[in-house]
Amino acid sequence: MKKDAIITKALLVVLCILIIIKFDKTDQRIAELSKEVASEGRLLDQLNQSQKIIIDAFISNKKDDLMDYTWIEKADGVIAHALGGLDGHRYTNSREAFEQSYASGCRVFEVDVHLTEEGCLVLFHDKNRYMEMVNVDIVDGEALAINYDSFMRTLLYRQYHTLDIQELLKIMESHEDMYVIIDWGGANNSSALYWYSGIVYFGEKYERVLDRIIPEIVSQEMLLSIRKVFPWKSYVLAYYKNRWDSVDEAIQFCKDSNIKVVDLPKENCEKENISQWSDAGIHVFAYTVNDIEEKEDLEEMGITCIYTDDLI
Repeated sequence: MKKDAIITKALLVVLCILIIIKFDKTDQRIAELSKEVASEGRLLDQLNQSQKIIIDAFISNKKDDLMDYTWIEKADGVIAHALGGLDGHRYTNSREAFEQSYASGCRVFEVDVHLTEEGCLVLFHDKNRYMEMVNVDIVDGEALAINYDSFMRTLLYRQYHTLDIQELLKIMESHEDMYVIIDWGGANNSSALYWYSGIVYFGEKYERVLDRIIPEIVSQEMLLSIRKVFPWKSYVLAYYKNRWDSVDEAIQFCKDSNIKVVDLPKENCEKENISQWSDAGIHVFAYTVNDIEEKEDLEEMGITCIYTDDLI
């Protein structure tokens, strides 16, 4: 099993390279990497080094008219967190959660994407919560590795269906008015490249679905990394103080990169703080809000949308 997982990951890395080549044919260095690097470890090292070499075509040739943030209006102030709450349960990222939220009028959704031990892209918030949902004990405080086949056939709380990235994209194909924000999930640049290469690989089968995928990023490096695989129509910045010298630096980055949305934890949403972003033309989204009075207070202070489980 370990050998199979390594092979799968190595193939995913090669997939990253092939997609980068497709969307940025000017970079011959990437093509050379596929010939030079034989092992997964060396391939990862070379990929990381290549970030310093690659000239990002989408940054240097960026046009504002290629971006599209009309989905903000379609959100109507509410984004379904982890596809929305369901029967008192949160964080499920399940098919039934989506169906209920969509039926209630929600059109913008947030999902959590992670890799199984084989390198497959599936939806769950974190391992510990997932293990609780499937009633598996956590040994010595550490959740077990998640197997793809087991994940896909096991019902959450014995009644809700799990989703992988292909199933999510199929849902988006049949619901042409829905948009999905991909939670950054603690990804570093290399793992983000894996994720989005996989999303592009499967998403190209479905017409215009990728234009409705909204990556959540945390840094300029992450933006540069995922722009190599597809010219995404919009982005959301998850702002963390420890990643920036100042709020002004982050705001300038958003303006330079045409990022019009920032995610803030509700605890950091004070009127003065919100005004810093909104005065620069950047919408503030607050997470996670499940109290109606709190939602109204945040809206009075100037936030545009909330991530919520229950207020859909």
